[in-house]
Amino acid sequence: MEVNSPPSNMDLEGSIFRLSGTANKFTVLGCKTLAYIGDTDNITSYTAVCGATCKDGNLSLLTNGSCEGIGCCRTAIPRGLENYRVWFKSFSTRRCSYAALVEASNFTFSSTYLSSSAFVDAYGGRAPLVVDWAIGTLQGETCESARAKPESYPCVSNDSLCVDSPIGRGYFCKCKKGYQGNPYLPYGCKDVDECLDPKNCEGTCHNIIGDFICCPPRTNMIPKKCSAPLPKRKLSSWVPTFQLLWSI
Repeated sequence: MEVNSPPSNMDLEGSIFRLSGTANKFTVLGCKTLAYIGDTDNITSYTAVCGATCKDGNLSLLTNGSCEGIGCCRTAIPRGLENYRVWFKSFSTRRCSYAALVEASNFTFSSTYLSSSAFVDAYGGRAPLVVDWAIGTLQGETCESARAKPESYPCVSNDSLCVDSPIGRGYFCKCKKGYQGNPYLPYGCKDVDECLDPKNCEGTCHNIIGDFICCPPRTNMIPKKCSAPLPKRKLSSWVPTFQLLWSI
């Protein structure tokens, strides 16, 4: 029997937040379950679809931790969504079925999700998701327009950069490559000592401000570069001679 679920939704329109298209996955759980996600009330304008099934409805064949269509399906969503609606159809009334936008790194499939309320219980009825944000989203600002107002420009650390938001509107600040910290504070970005991680260099590592230099074996560090390979030392050889003395 086919069961149609009424649409559920989340609306962020009018806020500075957008649903993260990189950290979240549209996730569907069930046997013989098909679900859609879109940003309007019209199901025909869905932006992603995912289906989950079980072979002969046998839950013992499911693999915990796997979400590739057998009991669990997940797929990417478009970047910059301000809201979403979810519809799903279940063709089985003997198993639990779910469809939700879920933070991918915070979800691990369990076969118990299809035979009990374990999925709802695990998250208190609210599956975790991630939202992106940017400064000046509502005003449609960019880094260029923000720099034109130095009195309110927020990227105040000397070693920070302004980046236009990938979600379409607004911008944010980040530390330059080789720095980490808080770009919104004066001197908030600090130099990273890459030499503390042995994976960064198999030779001799030398940390410099904002970067590092890896010198290969048999070289020395000279200002901001490695010297030419040092010549190999020649080993001197000495062959002893013997003088035989005969006496009569």
